[in-house]
Parts: sequence; C-alpha cells; structure tokens
Amino acid sequence: MGTRMQVKISQEGLTCSDGEGNRFHLLDEVMLYNHDHGAPEEALAKLAEAFYLSGGNYKAGRSGKVASFLCATDPGGFEPMSDMGLNPDLNFVYNLFLVNVNGGSMDDRPRWDVEVYRNTFEKEHIKDNLAVVEVRAPLETLAEKYCDPNNLWETYKRAKATRFIQHGFCVDWDPTTHWMKVYKKPNSINHAPGIEAQVRFDKKPNKYGINYDEDIGRVNILQIRELPYPYSEQESHREDLVIFNYDNFLKVDRIYELKHAEAAILKAKVLEVLN
Repeated sequence: MGTRMQVKISQEGLTCSDGEGNRFHLLDEVMLYNHDHGAPEEALAKLAEAFYLSGGNYKAGRSGKVASFLCATDPGGFEPMSDMGLNPDLNFVYNLFLVNVNGGSMDDRPRWDVEVYRNTFEKEHIKDNLAVVEVRAPLETLAEKYCDPNNLWETYKRAKATRFIQHGFCVDWDPTTHWMKVYKKPNSINHAPGIEAQVRFDKKPNKYGINYDEDIGRVNILQIRELPYPYSEQESHREDLVIFNYDNFLKVDRIYELKHAEAAILKAKVLEVLN
C-alpha cells in the first residue's frame, strides 16, 4: 500500500476588478489526490518542485495553475478530485496556501505556506482523526526541515531545465554542478547561426549575481555567444562571437550594438527562469 495523501490548494489575496473599479477577492480551491509519496519528506519535495516549475511569478498564486504544476511533478500520480472531501484511508493531508502579496498582479511573487496533518485512524470519521504534524509555515522552511538539501538542489535544476525545454531551448545540465548550458543549434535549413548561454547560478541570491529584480541575483556568470554555421567546436570559441559576458561583474555587452534579438531573448529567459 502506498502512503496516500491529498493536497488542498487555496489561493489567498487574489483580487479582480468587475470592470467598474470594484475589486473582489477570488476564493478558488482545488483538491488533488495521490496514492503514493504522501510522507512529508516526499510530499514536500513534490511541492517544492511544483514551485520551481511555476517560476515563482504570478502563476504561482493561482490554484488551478498550481494544480497543473503539481501534477507535472508526478504524471499519473496526482489527480484532481471532483469535490473537497477527504478519503477515509488517507495517511496525510497537506493544505497549500498560495499567498498573493500584491493582489495577484502580473509582477507578484507569491509565497507558499503549508499545513501538514496525519491520519491517526483512531475514530470513525477522518476529520476526527487528523493530528497536526506541522502548523502553517512557509514551504521553504518545511522543505529544508524534511528534505535532503542535495535532492532539493537537483530538483530545482531539473525543474529549471524543464522550463527551458518548454520554451524551445536545448539544455545540458549536471545534477552535481552549478552550471547549465542553454542553446539553440545552428539551423541547417536556412543556414542561420545558433545561440548559446553558459550559466553559473547559486542556490541563493548573492551580491555578485545579476540583479534582475531588487532582491534577486542567483546568476553570477552568464556568457552568451553566437554559434556559427557551419558549426565547429574550434570556431565556436572565437572571441568575436561573444555577445554578452557577465562574470561577477559586467565585462561585455554587445546586444544593443549588434541589435541581436536572439541574444536579448535568451538573456531575458535565463534571468527569468534561473532567478
């Protein structure tokens, strides 16, 4: 038998306008069931991976979108329920709160809080059997308490690589390092050059990172270069192909000078995804 769980996803602080300037709150809830991975060390890792997949932007504050991110962490495992009731044979229940700190605006960066309950199976009705395992606390705090930090770091990188692939890029990454290569190969049909970013990023923002936002700077090395057509490994390392280079501080930025749209798009996407 698996360690069964349900995850109740609730959005908070999300407001909308009725078109006449009157704002109202949206109270939207989704319930997911999973027959396995219910123990806190596994379930909280799934929640963390879902947050990484969301990008931490405004989409992380919408319960329906978050349900899709959570399902993506375990295809065939998580499934939506038709009501908000609890199955009597559950082992754990997780209440996931999506806290929209700026009303759910497009520049919002929601916080995820979690409550954890365990089914004691002592009484007839499950609601009478729920024992508190963890009171409401930030997901990051609980994930650090229950999950292996190395596994969380690998999960973070895998989720970010997935996001790049979803945006049409190729990705090379290693679970053991801080490096990632994001690229598009030269086009053999129209002979167009490719584009490549070599990126080093840290687990936490730091003073050497590129400040994409006021409190964010995980990317501390970012080199973007054009990949020539026809491609050769030797030719690809020519200095004149470097379009942007940041190594703890800005060294080269020729994006505007060259009017290089592909480099500008890749730079923005790297900072959006990895920061």
